[in-house]
Amino acid sequence: ETVIAEGIKGEEMYFVNRGKLVVSVGGVKVKTLTDGEYFGEVALIYDTTRTAGVHAAEQSHLFVLQRSDFYNVLSKHPSVSVAVHHVAQDRFFRYVLLDLVKKVPMFKESHQSFLSDLVIRLVPKTYTDGGTVIEEGSGGNEMFFISKGTLDILYDGRVVRQLTDGAFFGEVALIYD
Repeated sequence: ETVIAEGIKGEEMYFVNRGKLVVSVGGVKVKTLTDGEYFGEVALIYDTTRTAGVHAAEQSHLFVLQRSDFYNVLSKHPSVSVAVHHVAQDRFFRYVLLDLVKKVPMFKESHQSFLSDLVIRLVPKTYTDGGTVIEEGSGGNEMFFISKGTLDILYDGRVVRQLTDGAFFGEVALIYD
């Protein structure tokens, strides 16, 4: 039975009291959850859609925590809030960014362990509207993955292309620099 479907808006997190559940990303099993584990916090913390699907592999008993109750409890316990945010960030990187990295043609057939190693080395960067990511003509030693937003590619001051969620760039500079 499906507990949560990947890609839908998340309004609650779950705690496994008893049972066995399978976590999948893009239809690929990535983890098994058992007694005492939890899931669903990424969608609550990042206010995003579900980064993975979760299905019961056997009869499972869960507890559910609604978004409003989640934030009410965290606001009263700042130290726990920090820990929960760290776990959510780790899971976000491992599942959402893993999907982004798999879209790069040169990584498409790569082994899961290589992709996981790559993902944990990604460093989040945020750019403001109108901010410069790379100057035209400058050397490059970074590859970029756009997790959210739109990026204009300029040539001689004109927009020649737009990149959006899921796009990547900079790989050529890494290979040939």
